[in-house]
Amino acid sequence: MTTAIDFRRDSQLLKAAPGMYRHKGDAFPGLYLNVGKRRSTWYLKARVNGKTKSVKLGVFPIMTAAQALKQASKETAHHGNETTAAIRKVSDAWREYVADALANERASEKHLTDMERKLERYASDILDKSPTQVSLLDVRRCLNAIPSVSTRHHVKAGINNAYSMLDIPTPIQRGKIKLKQVGSRDTFWKVLCDSDETIDRRDWSPMWEAIMAVKNPLRRIAWVVMLFTGIRADDVRSLRWDQVDLQRKTIRLPKLKNGEDRTLPICETVVRALLSIRGGGSEQVFPASSQTGYLDHLDVLRHPAIIRDSGRTDKNGEPIMEGAPVLRQHDARHHFTSACGPARIPSYAVAFLRGDITSKDTDDDMAMHYQEDLAIEDLVADIENVILLRIKQTPDFELELSD
Repeated sequence: MTTAIDFRRDSQLLKAAPGMYRHKGDAFPGLYLNVGKRRSTWYLKARVNGKTKSVKLGVFPIMTAAQALKQASKETAHHGNETTAAIRKVSDAWREYVADALANERASEKHLTDMERKLERYASDILDKSPTQVSLLDVRRCLNAIPSVSTRHHVKAGINNAYSMLDIPTPIQRGKIKLKQVGSRDTFWKVLCDSDETIDRRDWSPMWEAIMAVKNPLRRIAWVVMLFTGIRADDVRSLRWDQVDLQRKTIRLPKLKNGEDRTLPICETVVRALLSIRGGGSEQVFPASSQTGYLDHLDVLRHPAIIRDSGRTDKNGEPIMEGAPVLRQHDARHHFTSACGPARIPSYAVAFLRGDITSKDTDDDMAMHYQEDLAIEDLVADIENVILLRIKQTPDFELELSD
């Protein structure tokens, strides 16, 4: 039996005996409070599509009657559509978005796979929740825990994309979550050099030593390719051998953001690095057993001989010292670009070689129009020479996959 009481008076709710209660009046339609011996729970009971549904909303007094009513309106909107009602988790909505985006060619499979990987890594708790149960606070905590600014933007966009398939609004309210602009961070190497005047910022040998210290040969060579080409980390890690022509010394990047392919020349160092891992039998240059089939995010590289305070303490309160971070994935693009300056590479050629899509089509057109006069292969060699001077050695890639 259901008893009618005033949901607007918390004192009545707190003193209510065990049982089921509804509001005395019509201010809280479909809202019920189940009072138990240990806790009280809000429920929505309503007829949706000809069927009576009972949906758990939250626990009183953590959730007030007003909050429960607001939650009930979201549940009603969600379950009122037979199609969206089948979506029980945010992950279901994301899969609907992926299928729709692929069917309508609004995003590439590679882009969607990368975004899904980031969602699964950083927003798994949100993916496992019902779309109606995700709050702005859930999203804020999720995004603030992501160290990479660009990844925060990708995860935020992924969550919004999932909610675009539903009849309820996204929990990311406009203006409530503001993220730093992508590209606002200094490289780890600049931060380190700014903090220590004894370090020569043009001496990249510590960065190179950190790369060569990577035990996994595939990850090691991925870093080499990123540094000597300036290509985005995602494009490098997802490379297939059918994109690489080691005889012609080129890498082809398919389906850039403008929908076009681009074939880029690569230097001798990259050719020799790739030859050292050729013959593994995989279609992927950097294969892995992950869902994507290629290497996941490459971890930040630290130099073991440059020791710095980590900012953390051990169980005894003593500061934890560790190798200073010297290189992250996106930093490699910055360092490649900085090597283009001494090599006197025109800005439009730099954008072309990095695989950038600029706001003006003229940059790509200029690079293609003047390709013969520029002798882009020679430009790549000039950039390579600058990098070799800075790492202070000519790399030797006699590596084995069994390392």
